Amino acid sequence: MQIGSQRTYNSLTDKRYGSFNPNEKGLTEFEKNFTESIVDNNGGKTSITYQIVDDNAVLTGYNYDIETTKNHLLNALKDGENIIIGITETDENNKIICGHEITVIDTRKDEKGELYFVCNDTDDDYIGAVEIKATDLLPKIHHAGIPNKNLNLPEEESYGYYLLKEFENEQKAVQPNKIA
Repeated sequence: MQIGSQRTYNSLTDKRYGSFNPNEKGLTEFEKNFTESIVDNNGGKTSITYQIVDDNAVLTGYNYDIETTKNHLLNALKDGENIIIGITETDENNKIICGHEITVIDTRKDEKGELYFVCNDTDDDYIGAVEIKATDLLPKIHHAGIPNKNLNLPEEESYGYYLLKEFENEQKAVQPNKIA
C-alpha cells in the first residue's frame, strides 16, 4: 500500500500524510488496483465503475445491471479472490453523501435462499466480518477491482515486465551501446 500511495499511506492508522493528498484516509481506487496488481500478479485486475455519477455527485444510473455486478463478484469469489469494492451512501435525492471501501470475502445464503455478501471492514470498530444482503449491497457498489480472468479480457504481461522494459528503454536512450 506504500507503493500504491507513493509512500504517503500508513496502513496501521489508515491515514495518508503529506501536503498533496486530497483525502487523509485510505487509497484511491486506482492506487488500490495498482497495489493489488503488483501483489497478485495473476492476470491483473480491472477497476470496473458500476455507478454513473454526474458532476454534482448525484447517482444517475448504472453502467452494468445488478445481475452482471453480482456475477462479477460471485465469479471472483468462486476463484478464491477477495474483492475490494467502493460503496456509496446517497440521500433522498440520490446525491452521494459519503463513500467507503470494504473487502468482499465470501457469500452465504439464509434458510430462504437470500444471498448475503460477507465483508471485512477494517475501520468500523468491529473485529469480525459483517454480512450484507446482496439486494442492499449491489446498488451501492460504485467500483470494484475485478480479476481480468473473470471479465474475459486477454491476459496482460506483468507490471514487472513493463517496468523492466521501460527501464531498459531509458537505459538505451542514455547509453545506447550498454544494453543489448
